[in-house]
Amino acid sequence: MNRLVPGGFYGWPDTRKPDEYAALSADSDVRRPLANTQSTTWAPTGSLFYTGDAVPSWRNRMVIGGLRSQQLVVLTLSPPDAGLPPLSERGRRFDADWLDDAYTATAHPLLTDELGRIRHVEQGRDGELYVITSNRDGRSGEGGFPKENHDVLVKLEAAE
Repeated sequence: MNRLVPGGFYGWPDTRKPDEYAALSADSDVRRPLANTQSTTWAPTGSLFYTGDAVPSWRNRMVIGGLRSQQLVVLTLSPPDAGLPPLSERGRRFDADWLDDAYTATAHPLLTDELGRIRHVEQGRDGELYVITSNRDGRSGEGGFPKENHDVLVKLEAAE
C-alpha cells in the first residue's frame, strides 16, 4: 500500500520486497510503502476509504478485500503525532524503519474464511458497505461448483 504523490516512483518491478526497500539508499527516489504484505500477501483487490455510518468502528479507515487471504482487512493510518489504535490478537502494525514514515499502518483482518475470496469492496450511496466475492473464477462443474456462497454480493452491517 502506497501513499501516492504526483510524479512519485514506487520502484516496480525492481523494488517490491521488504529486503529490497531496506537496501535502498537515503537518496533513492523510490517511494516507500505504508504497508507491504509480500511475505504473507492479502492479494489485495478493491478497496476504499470508508466514510459511511453502517459500520461506525470502520469509519475513516481503509477497507481492503483479499483474494488469496480470503479476508477483509480494515487498515488504520495514524500520523506520527497521533496515538496508535489497539492491536487485536490477529492485527499487525507496519512500523519497520524501511516503510514510509508519514503514517503508521495498523491492519486488522476480519471475516477470514467466512466469505471466501473477496474481489471488491464498495460503499453505497446510503453509506452501507458491500463486498463481492469471486470464488468460482469461471470454473463450473468441478468440485461441486457452484455453491451457495460463490460469487455473491454481500451487505455488511455492524454486529450488535
